[in-house]
Amino acid sequence: MDDAFVGELIYLFSFGLGGLAFALGPFVIVRLLSARKTRNVADKTGQYIECGMDPIGDAWIRYSAVYYLYALVFIAFAVDVLYLIPVALVYDRQFAIRDFVEVQRLLLDALGIRRLVAVAGPSMGGLQALEWAIAYPDRIARMISVVSVGSLGPWTVMMPGHAATEAVRLDPRWDGGDYYGKAEPTEGLVLALKILTTIARCPAWADATYGRRPADPAAPPESTPADRFLIEAELDALLDLTAMTQPGIREGAGGG
Repeated sequence: MDDAFVGELIYLFSFGLGGLAFALGPFVIVRLLSARKTRNVADKTGQYIECGMDPIGDAWIRYSAVYYLYALVFIAFAVDVLYLIPVALVYDRQFAIRDFVEVQRLLLDALGIRRLVAVAGPSMGGLQALEWAIAYPDRIARMISVVSVGSLGPWTVMMPGHAATEAVRLDPRWDGGDYYGKAEPTEGLVLALKILTTIARCPAWADATYGRRPADPAAPPESTPADRFLIEAELDALLDLTAMTQPGIREGAGGG
């Protein structure tokens, strides 16, 4: 065997050992560091001492399949963000849906996957599914597009698209898109979120759900402009929910 072949064998062997150590290492570490003594009082025999508190129930419980389903969904969305990295490095312009699809196609080519059973997605994912069907119909067997359209009507272009986009661009912190390393245009994002959330609903839904009910019955909006309607308070509550994953958005809203 030549030196190059031996080197490849050593690399593969080392890679396999590393993967095995990565998989079994945590079990060995836990075994070495875990407590050896067990509780012998209050019918807790056989349970390991952890933090000094009495354990409740058995430590060996079976998780629901829903737990693993949510974990897989989280991983799927986290990996989806990786598609943005090569696009950001290659394209020095505004992104298009086709750019996302091209990155996905290149990844599939690298993995040796030539045909997909189905391409599906909601919202922007649905737009990508449509782009797959248009650009590479021979590589997919089925296409499922949820809450997406092949083309936008003039009202959609003007209101959700143009109005929300201008809300961000009019934020002084936008700075023509060159805000990296500086204060972010969070106030514009807050306004854009309010516009999109409002337009996503219909007037009949707002009338039936909220009507003209005040946020505080003791302070009706008719008395002073500072008091708000219930639907306004609910919209701010949505921002609070968004702030759980994007704290900067709520900070940009000025806390109200």
